[in-house]
Amino acid sequence: MTDDVCTLHTFMICGAQRSGKSLLAESMAKENALQLFNMDKIRHSLFNETLSVVDRKKLADRKIREIMSLHPRRAVIEGVTAYNLCRDSLEKHSFPAPVFFIGFTGDIADKRRGIDTYRAGGKCWTLRKDMSDQMLDNLAKNQVALSLKQRDFCLQYGYEFIEIRPAHFYFDMHDAARKIVASLRGSEVI
Repeated sequence: MTDDVCTLHTFMICGAQRSGKSLLAESMAKENALQLFNMDKIRHSLFNETLSVVDRKKLADRKIREIMSLHPRRAVIEGVTAYNLCRDSLEKHSFPAPVFFIGFTGDIADKRRGIDTYRAGGKCWTLRKDMSDQMLDNLAKNQVALSLKQRDFCLQYGYEFIEIRPAHFYFDMHDAARKIVASLRGSEVI
């Protein structure tokens, strides 16, 4: 681990389900000795059905700001929830950390093949559910649609969107980590 890595500011990785954000965040945390915060797990521990959407957003914003004050450097926040709950702050550019989006905006059939490949490895959460081919097709379609929506959001508000292609998943994940570290250091990716 280099001194440059030790001084990285805390940052957030957003993306659709199955975009690879958790794997990327876990890998970066392990490789760079970063604290890892999963917003989806935090959300499940904090929220209950009685909270309104507005209250959920306020609570998530407060929790992220608490994480940022306790860990201004050397931490990564990730989760599907992050984008949905923090969108207002992201739109106003008042979010307290650099944010990176990852996703796949290509062919739905490619995304479905990526889901099938991941399932074959035995790690995918879809294995724990009885999911028909139609359900998996819909999952791939929804993931691509959300990635497109998030890419458009990034274009509109000036955030970085990093494409992760299913056929080049591990290469693109490694490249995404390099891009994020370079961006946080304020340098170009070599």
